[in-house]
Amino acid sequence: MKVVALVSGGKDSCYSMLCCEQHGHEIVALANLLPSDDSVQELDSYMYQTVGHTLVEAYAACTGVPLYRRRIAGGPKEQGLTYSATQGDEVEDLYTLLAFVKSRHPEVTAVASGAIASDYQRLRVEDVAARLGLTSLAYLWHRPQEELLRSMIDSCIEAVLVKVAALGLDPHRHLGRTLAAMEPALHSLRDRYGCNVCGEGGEYETLTLDCPAFKRGRIVLDSWDVEMHSPDAVAAVGVLRPAAFRVERRGAASGAAPEAAVVEVPADWQPAAAALAAPPPAEADAAALPPVAVRTGVRHTHLLCAPPAAPSGAPPGADGTAAAVHAALRAIGAALPGLGLTWDDSLFVHLYLSDMSQFAAANAAYCQHLPRLLPPSRACVQLPLAAGAALSVDVLFARPSRREESGAGRRRGARRARREGGEAALPRRVLHVQSVSDWAPSCIGPYSQATSSGGMIHMAGQIPLDPGSMAITPGGFAAQARLALANTQAVAVAAGGCLAAACLGLAVYVSEAAAGRGARREVQSLLAQLRADAVGFVARAERQRLRRLPPAGGGNGNGSGGIGGTDEGAAQEGDNEEPEGHVDEYLRPPRTALRLRPPVVYLEVPALPRGALLEVQPLLLDVARGAAEEPNSSSSSSSSSSSSSSGDGSSSDGSSSSGGGGTGGRSGSSDRSRNGDQQSSGGGVEAPAAAAECAWHVSVQRTASPSAAQARVLLQVAAAAAADGHSVPELAASAAAALARAAPRGGFESVRCWCVRGAIDAAEWGGALERALAAAGCGAAAAAAVQSVPVCGVWVCRGEDDGGEGAEEHECCIAVEALACA
Repeated sequence: MKVVALVSGGKDSCYSMLCCEQHGHEIVALANLLPSDDSVQELDSYMYQTVGHTLVEAYAACTGVPLYRRRIAGGPKEQGLTYSATQGDEVEDLYTLLAFVKSRHPEVTAVASGAIASDYQRLRVEDVAARLGLTSLAYLWHRPQEELLRSMIDSCIEAVLVKVAALGLDPHRHLGRTLAAMEPALHSLRDRYGCNVCGEGGEYETLTLDCPAFKRGRIVLDSWDVEMHSPDAVAAVGVLRPAAFRVERRGAASGAAPEAAVVEVPADWQPAAAALAAPPPAEADAAALPPVAVRTGVRHTHLLCAPPAAPSGAPPGADGTAAAVHAALRAIGAALPGLGLTWDDSLFVHLYLSDMSQFAAANAAYCQHLPRLLPPSRACVQLPLAAGAALSVDVLFARPSRREESGAGRRRGARRARREGGEAALPRRVLHVQSVSDWAPSCIGPYSQATSSGGMIHMAGQIPLDPGSMAITPGGFAAQARLALANTQAVAVAAGGCLAAACLGLAVYVSEAAAGRGARREVQSLLAQLRADAVGFVARAERQRLRRLPPAGGGNGNGSGGIGGTDEGAAQEGDNEEPEGHVDEYLRPPRTALRLRPPVVYLEVPALPRGALLEVQPLLLDVARGAAEEPNSSSSSSSSSSSSSSGDGSSSDGSSSSGGGGTGGRSGSSDRSRNGDQQSSGGGVEAPAAAAECAWHVSVQRTASPSAAQARVLLQVAAAAAADGHSVPELAASAAAALARAAPRGGFESVRCWCVRGAIDAAEWGGALERALAAAGCGAAAAAAVQSVPVCGVWVCRGEDDGGEGAEEHECCIAVEALACA
């Protein structure tokens, strides 16, 4: 891609340029924001580094790339975490600057920034990029800082400290020192005081004088002054003010600065009005919309829609698929007001297509309905739907609490709270990283990596995309499985969960091209490795990806010493320190004593997006929000007692239990005690005699949080049940009885079924289970929809040891996942 690079003069923005070139992109323009007053070195800005801005003009001469600059007129008006266009905000200066660059360079399709850990900055760059139709590139995002600092030095970036503001850093001693000279001292300060070695906490700022991107020259700083901002005896704050500098040309013509364009955007220049996005097709009559089924739980509402198949049974094609997406999402949207919901409450979307080759058409239609700001997460797979059917879709929504406002007032309040960064009044939290990076695959569009609500994190399906290139990783199934799991864990940590320790449920879709026991054993083995060393598992996967890239940069600079020579004192400060093994806070899984190992459901499907061989979709506990904490002492004691007396094997620490239909009843007894209601729905329900004969084919396993407020019940029907000739109503009655015994007081938030094509008809099973659950006391049929879809095969694996060996594998004709959230 042709890229405009945001440059502040610091090490991060310059190394970002090298990473762009490393990934095969071309830097065609530089963009910089500077104070309106040249005499001001540092602004009170939440977004921009301006110390040393007088030297940035020389970057055009050093790189031979045109530099565009705009003076900052706005301020940090919108200070919440998320951002939308706000008049007078400093972010709008960035929008104007990049719009001007696009007007001069229409070939530009991406913007690069040096964000490492600041969500505040990343989200604002992503907002501007999305409004201008640019891809955001942030190759430094969530890189380990120790490794990143060493990579910068190894790539011959010569950057000097131009601001210090941390305990242990002395303006008169450390300003002007290079990164290489300061590296040992920075490690020492991290170990002593918790400082960030890359300065992500504002400990220091740098100015790059030379780097491999400076192909035509380097900056020589001849003299400078130290300007004290705060002479605090403990943590003094000071900046380096350049007094004299020059560009030293490379090669024989040393000393002569090459010519290059530096363009300042006129203060009165304004971008043309943005073109409006194409609206979705005109609304159809409500009577013409496909029907929507609803299940309402304590904390969530689940809506399902499957547009009818074409009467001819012919494949829908691109136009038919797009029309079906519009119809389904419009029908769901039309049902929301009556339920007191909006799309802003959506958590997760399952999009099941009959033909994955129509994914582009389906995705284009999908993007016209879902919110761009804080969108839900999504999984998309191909299923063997009925002939002529284009798709089936279901959406899980968070129900607003009774304390929240209703109607338009509630929606305005929710949006205001999101902008202000508040969480107390929000039923959901969204992780939506749109930047392409080496951290995890980006989500460019109205779908996010993870959405949390009610103590659970609903994670988007992860296919084995190389994050930096957004292409399927090379290699076979093992390589794809390792990368998919590493990406999943990286996203889980950022969302406040942990796949390795706090997973309520895990579904692994496997393409028919890779299906087989070997694939399942490979995933089980990798899961064991992940549980043994989650941080190392992700780090090794990232290092393997980066090794496939060419080195970042070359050897233009010396990277050592400083403006005034070698800083011997700084080197001595860290001589005896051992920096290895440090994990940055944003890469560290949240602390929890849990070690949940739920059964893994393997679903064989015809195809997955981009030809991937597998897609990983977990459901996690929201550890960061306390979902994995033990309940208070009284409830904890009650849970343990009831669990012990009921004999269900499901302890209050969130471990799993399993067994046949009768075991499900004991699990339900424990749940009812935890909820303080011995007479909850489903208690004592007995299956009809005919259904009881096939009960031995049905087993239930429950995985829950320590407080049992969040639970996932997995019911499996053995493949032999269909072969033995049991009818669908009989199997449904037996399954409903087992689920009813395991149901908490509030019932289930959602019930999802996977039925093996050719063994059980998915539509027939869904209807039968709905009726059986209603008869068993698990909610009225009118408000208790069951999602039931066909797959090519279902296997459930559970019970492996730390080495991944000894897992029980069960082939099923049906698997049912029911979620509960008190």
